[in-house]
Amino acid sequence: MCQTTPSFRTRAFGVLSIATLVAVLGSTLPVTAQETDLDDEALREALATFQTKVANDDVEGAIADLEAVRAGREDAPEQLDAILGALYAEVGRYQDSFRLLSPLADREDANPAVLYNAGRAAMELGDIRSADSYLTRAVRMAPTSPAARQLGLLRGSLGQSADAYALLRQWVAQNPADREARVAAAAGAVQLRRPVEAEALLAELPQQDEGVRFLWGQTLLQKGDPYGAIGFLEGLLVDAPEVMQSDVRGTLAEAYNLIGESAKAVEVLQGRVDDDPKMSLNLAVAQYRSGQLATALETLRPFAERVLNEATFRQELGRRTSGNIALEYGRMLLNDGRAEDATLYLEAAVAARPDARTAWQSLGQALAATGDREKAQEALERFQQLASRQPDDTSEMAQQDVDDPTGKVLREAMERLGTEPEAALSQLRAEAAIAPNDPRPRLYEARALLLIGRSAESLDVAQELAASLSGSGPLEADAHYLVGSAHIALDQTEQAEASLRRALTISPEHTGAMSDLAVVLMSKDDNSEAERLLRRVLQLRPNDPVAADNLARLTGEG
Repeated sequence: MCQTTPSFRTRAFGVLSIATLVAVLGSTLPVTAQETDLDDEALREALATFQTKVANDDVEGAIADLEAVRAGREDAPEQLDAILGALYAEVGRYQDSFRLLSPLADREDANPAVLYNAGRAAMELGDIRSADSYLTRAVRMAPTSPAARQLGLLRGSLGQSADAYALLRQWVAQNPADREARVAAAAGAVQLRRPVEAEALLAELPQQDEGVRFLWGQTLLQKGDPYGAIGFLEGLLVDAPEVMQSDVRGTLAEAYNLIGESAKAVEVLQGRVDDDPKMSLNLAVAQYRSGQLATALETLRPFAERVLNEATFRQELGRRTSGNIALEYGRMLLNDGRAEDATLYLEAAVAARPDARTAWQSLGQALAATGDREKAQEALERFQQLASRQPDDTSEMAQQDVDDPTGKVLREAMERLGTEPEAALSQLRAEAAIAPNDPRPRLYEARALLLIGRSAESLDVAQELAASLSGSGPLEADAHYLVGSAHIALDQTEQAEASLRRALTISPEHTGAMSDLAVVLMSKDDNSEAERLLRRVLQLRPNDPVAADNLARLTGEG
């Protein structure tokens, strides 16, 4: 999730007591020899002392006893292999652990503890596919077990920030003293641009730690406090280890650029960007703002060309970074008088970031400069639409996005729905996992499914949500409204009417439910109530075109 945070591939139980190992193994531990189906004095003796030795941190002694019992046996009980495999993982003998545990983990009825320890071993051996598979199965069976922690760390190392953060945030809530997981969760919050949540996680960590200080710098930058970020980051140029220097310099340069100190940004980055696209972007922006247009173009050109021509490269960078590279390079070209070339890059920028008003404004200017006035007007109209909703980067809207990251994600997902429905749905589902106590992502998922014609799936989501929101007021009404809307789409009129009336019982002036119920009633020729509902909708929302059109069809008015 964040290159500069400490390595997370340490002993999985480094922050847990060794006694937890016994608890995690749970029912796999044989207490008596009878449970093993082996009438063996040595086995009975080993099992009698096993838990005592583990509880006293004598893991090596427990291993030696159990290895002596298992030596030469082809018929060793599965419980014995499960115990030995877990102990091997605990002391770093991952190859031995995986050898014993993988056959047990591959079975459909594998115990979650076996899956967890097999996943740990696979992760340390670099077998990412097996690690992910085993740990995912373990989390499904035991969502609050240490498997969730390990899977979160694994997903983070793979760059799957949303999945990682969802797992680690919940783990840290239950295990607040787990420093390693807390740092990883904070890094995930920063990666997902959720600074308020990152701040809460960082507050409980040692503030002198270099990785924590760096995350504070990023958090403050995302909260719109570049001066505060600089306060944390400048000292890290001296204190931070070499592995962190690149990211510290990149973030510090970004902060300098925001306060107009572009010359300082150039000084921090010059000669240190190597082939890093993000670092090169920061350097090019600093050079451009310092009046070095030709140098800035040369710095950014190789990456901008790859963004324009290589889908794999765009995917690796992600939509935000690839869009920003295309935007900045296009703006530089436009300033250099090369409007036709600029148009190609600015079109790529709005494709990657359709919500970026600056990209639409620059595209409109470039198109106008090439003489394509019709397309220029369309682009500038889109800019005006976005500007009316996003008045200023320092405005109340920007602060709202910081305070309510879920709301921002929901807005972005719905904007993507028309062109990238599966990506939008994935975004909504990821947010539901990150914010499990917020019903809005599931509400939006049901709505999105309805909008793209997947009404049966929408109904399932909405019904489940309505049941979970019982007694919650307006949100429950929203859920019942979506249930009713899905029933309408499925031509299930009676069920639709019942759900919509339920929504109105909870929230009597729910305009969506009134409007849809009117449609249902019109289909039943119950026009009197339908007309009353539509007139009430128009009293509450005078510019509602759907209600106005339905009323006109019903009464002949207008």
